[in-house]
Amino acid sequence: MFWLLIAVGAIAAVILVVLITGSLLPQNHRASVSREIPAPPEQVWRTITSLRDLPNWHPEVKSVEAIVETQGKTAWRETYRNGDKIAYETVSTEPPRRLVRRIADPKLPYGGTWTLDIEDKSFGSRVTITEDGEVYNPIFRFVSRFFIGHTVTMERYLAALAQRLASAPVETASNQHA
Repeated sequence: MFWLLIAVGAIAAVILVVLITGSLLPQNHRASVSREIPAPPEQVWRTITSLRDLPNWHPEVKSVEAIVETQGKTAWRETYRNGDKIAYETVSTEPPRRLVRRIADPKLPYGGTWTLDIEDKSFGSRVTITEDGEVYNPIFRFVSRFFIGHTVTMERYLAALAQRLASAPVETASNQHA
């Protein structure tokens, strides 16, 4: 019985430390990741804005469904292979240089925006994603900060994008409409 009380006490102490630490962490964060992509900005733009094709190149996305547009903004829901569903909307576009998207589901324990900046480079493009994230739940803040990291989702997205465009023929002005 003594050891059981010690085990329960230890578990309670860990939960308390997680809650306190998570509560002390800021709710908002900013994180950025960049990657070289072997394609011109226009081709990168077409790939990241063609939502129906996302499940073809992003291994974590199972399906994408359109949501009724509100105030002229494109909205959609992504279903992931793990069963999670997240609604997004496009906040602003500056083709083919900048795209801002945000999580459009206020019921989630997190939210925020992704700003994708596409720079024209001699090798193709440099894509930078900046996440202005919000993690409302202190336990999720703790896990996000110390176990998952704020950049892992962006790194996976850019890796999948790079792989997709590395295997696609590079489009030039003469073959874009072929």
